[in-house]
Amino acid sequence: MNILILCIFDETYRNKQLIQIQRENFVKNNLIDYYFITYDENLTEEFKLINDTLFIKGTETYMGILEKTIQSLRYFTNIKDYDFIVRTNISTAFNYKLLYNYLNELPKNNIYIGGLLFKLRNLDPKNGITKDNMAKYILNGLWFFQGTCIILSRDVVKFILDNSNKLIYDIVDDVSLGLFIKTYLPDAYLKCKNMPKVSKILKAKKIYHINSVLYRHKSISPDEDVRDMINTFKVINDQTI
Repeated sequence: MNILILCIFDETYRNKQLIQIQRENFVKNNLIDYYFITYDENLTEEFKLINDTLFIKGTETYMGILEKTIQSLRYFTNIKDYDFIVRTNISTAFNYKLLYNYLNELPKNNIYIGGLLFKLRNLDPKNGITKDNMAKYILNGLWFFQGTCIILSRDVVKFILDNSNKLIYDIVDDVSLGLFIKTYLPDAYLKCKNMPKVSKILKAKKIYHINSVLYRHKSISPDEDVRDMINTFKVINDQTI
């Protein structure tokens, strides 16, 4: 089974120590291909792959994450066939062994799942969830997986790439992908509650559940995120030795 993890980050805003911690704890794993994805407005070519990082020509914007995701999916799936692709971000850590085992038990098609499932209710103008868009795209009540972890099977990724012109680019990436799945792949959308076990390492409450597949970090400061990520990998490594 081939698995690809695409980790989006913005060098301008994200603490680079988090990237280094992720790299140090991934080198022990050889079951999964893991790449970091970021924009570089100074590139002369469209893409530049340097070791484990894909640089894409362009300027970082929050609303550009969807396009960054589509471009990186197209780049890597043209090189190799993957059974599952995981789109995540730099604040999420995985127990790679448990992730592999979890995905190995799933059907290899029609899969749209993830770490944190939300139901859209409120307006969020900075993410494109305006009153007009809410009505235009019938977003109220939409279930979607937060961009910290979105898992797609190969056939779903192919369908998205073949129909990327139908994606809505003026709403935030995870909501747009959820809307696309609901609209064009309703069978996958209806299966979306088969979720892996998640630990949330948040500002005030830091709970490390045993045998979590993924750990979502959201602390007060970048420095605290770094400390939390170090603790997370200590927990993971203690479980997998």
